[in-house]
Amino acid sequence: MPMTFEWIREPPRPHPFEIEPHHFALSVPDLEASIEFYRSIFGFAVEARHAAPEHHCHAAFLRRGAVRLEPIEVQGAAPLPSDRR
Repeated sequence: MPMTFEWIREPPRPHPFEIEPHHFALSVPDLEASIEFYRSIFGFAVEARHAAPEHHCHAAFLRRGAVRLEPIEVQGAAPLPSDRR
């Protein structure tokens, strides 16, 4: 089934404060391979690394300018089923 797309020009609603994202988290199957991909293709640098052993995961913060990514590798995580890709 082809995907359809329609622009909706809804004006923003008034709000008392601005929202700016701090970072975007990405679930990845291989943290080291993901770090190398974002370094070599997009020029990101590693800002920090962290682990949560109780959740069986480790991650890194990558930064390029004002953009931060947090690739997270969870040990034993199953990939998305093909019907959800």
